[in-house]
Amino acid sequence: VWETLEDLKNYVYKSNHVELIRDRQAWFTSYPGAKQAIWWLPEGHIPSIEEAKAKLDYLEKHGPSPEAFVFGKNFPAPK
Repeated sequence: VWETLEDLKNYVYKSNHVELIRDRQAWFTSYPGAKQAIWWLPEGHIPSIEEAKAKLDYLEKHGPSPEAFVFGKNFPAPK
């Protein structure tokens, strides 16, 4: 869990993690649905696998919104 979207982007695209993204064909099989979802959490909340699956499902059915989004179409953290 990251505190800011910028922190998450830095981890994904500017750390050793980027090597896994470049070689994703070796790590992942093709999947037709949403592959990632980003959402804001209340401080101290640890999301469950079920919650993550629900966010992916929501994103696939409704597209990006404050409920679940992607890097290219993101929403500010609630105040």
